[in-house]
Amino acid sequence: MADLDRRMANLVRAIEEGGVDYGVLSARITELKAARADAERRLEDLSSPLDVLTEEMVVRYLKAQGRSGSIDRSDFLQAKKFVDLYVHEIVVPPDGSPEVVFSLSLGADSDGVGGGT
Repeated sequence: MADLDRRMANLVRAIEEGGVDYGVLSARITELKAARADAERRLEDLSSPLDVLTEEMVVRYLKAQGRSGSIDRSDFLQAKKFVDLYVHEIVVPPDGSPEVVFSLSLGADSDGVGGGT
């Protein structure tokens, strides 16, 4: 989409500088707007494998990693290690209901593609 935005900006610059065939320009702007709208629709249609992630799946993942799925809260070092390994961020909105965002390795390849938070 950045490429489409850049192209439209270039067309606007060409208009500002003058000497443009407005019939051709109008058709090209229409094409670029349609391409941008199509790209936006395709982005909206993409779904993440994380959309279907459940609490049970996270517990299974932790068990497969050698974790029990729960930690001893009285063991500060164990709790800290768990947070360091698996918690990406904790958000506490004004209503006070905290949201924990986990960071789980989903099998990224050597270039880091395929993993995610």
